[in-house]
Amino acid sequence: MNSYRADTAPAAADALCEYGLWWFEDLCDPLDFDTQAAVAACHPHPIAAGEALFSDAEAHLLDRHGGLRRAHGVLVFDPVHCYGLPGHLRILDARLATGGWPRHAFWPHGGTCSRCTWWQPWGWGAEVNPLAFAPFRGAADGSCVDAGMATLPQAPGIGFEGHGEAWGVMQRVFGGYSAGIRRGGLRQGGQGKAAAAPAGAPIRALPPGSSSDKGPHRINMPYR
Repeated sequence: MNSYRADTAPAAADALCEYGLWWFEDLCDPLDFDTQAAVAACHPHPIAAGEALFSDAEAHLLDRHGGLRRAHGVLVFDPVHCYGLPGHLRILDARLATGGWPRHAFWPHGGTCSRCTWWQPWGWGAEVNPLAFAPFRGAADGSCVDAGMATLPQAPGIGFEGHGEAWGVMQRVFGGYSAGIRRGGLRQGGQGKAAAAPAGAPIRALPPGSSSDKGPHRINMPYR
């Protein structure tokens, strides 16, 4: 990540051309827009950037000086780096409203179970990384991977509840604060209290290709 300089980035981009990668991401220092623009001008494949930028002001500089092409550039701003989901949405709203970027250009960085769940209501894609960012890595338990795509479970919560590895860590660390919570999400109980779903309740995964009125439940799953 961010490994190449002006004298090495073009050669790296040339070497990657034959592999048909989905994109070449974070090729140089995140604020070295000159190097990125120079590579973007001659590299025929998509280039992704934005993971290490934290604000709408920085996103504007990337858009203006980074040389990314709207036809197939990829914007990978990280919701956590951008001070949470509200900050991330401000960046995206500005690029959509005034920058002329298409919706399919946005791929929130991280590849964790929560990122996928956050973005599904908007019907946007998200990467899934099964190897990094433990214990939050990868998709939820029971997700079906088919032709590089993964389904999202139809379950309440923000993504951790259906992910055994993440949920196990939370139970060990915060077990004393979550005695009334069980994996599978919460339902409204009597007298305004949150009652837990039965322990071990199955989480039903939607079949490949399923969709709802809020957008597709299938997300692109590039391995990085």
